[in-house]
Amino acid sequence: MSDPRGLQLPTPNLGGRRGVLSDWITQRWVQLTGQSVNLRNCPWLEGPVGDVELIGSAFFRRLAEKKNLDFVEDGPCRGLIDDFSRLSGPACNPSDVDARVIAFYENTAEFEFDIWSEWCGAFRPFGGALAAIFSRRLQQLNVPLSPLDTKLGITSNVVQLRNGRAGWCTRPGCGMSCRPRERCTRVATLFVAFLGTSDPASRWSSCCQTEARS
Repeated sequence: MSDPRGLQLPTPNLGGRRGVLSDWITQRWVQLTGQSVNLRNCPWLEGPVGDVELIGSAFFRRLAEKKNLDFVEDGPCRGLIDDFSRLSGPACNPSDVDARVIAFYENTAEFEFDIWSEWCGAFRPFGGALAAIFSRRLQQLNVPLSPLDTKLGITSNVVQLRNGRAGWCTRPGCGMSCRPRERCTRVATLFVAFLGTSDPASRWSSCCQTEARS
């Protein structure tokens, strides 16, 4: 029986935190071409890291259980950031921002989304390879290759991980918002992200931070 999530090209599993061979090779490439940072000097770069075998829409529920956080998926005020005024600074005056934009950021869960995605013909084979080797297996960054993949629409959800002590949330009582996106036509997650605010040392004020973790 074929996998309803689509074609997958498996590679050998190396075991433990190394995961499968294709992931391990990608991680080594990042280490060779990237730059190491000390999280004590750049604390805004710290965030949850995806599981080796599967990320998917249940990732943040698993993370909440592991970190002893409150998992909130119902109720009002579930947005990408809890208070838009936290972005206030020399580069951003919230009073100049349209109220509809603020409403979207603070109450994202109340909005519905629709997408129409199609790869350019020349790049479609690369998108297909990315999906077959990584995205469909991990259930992350699973960008539709054809508009027909989302012809029945998508579901989107904003959840929050709340914590009253120091930990993943840098301020007491603040929330992390995450948006799992799942196809209606297949049992597959399109995108899972960690969203919130951060204070990079190079900025004068807080920034809205989005991270797709894998």
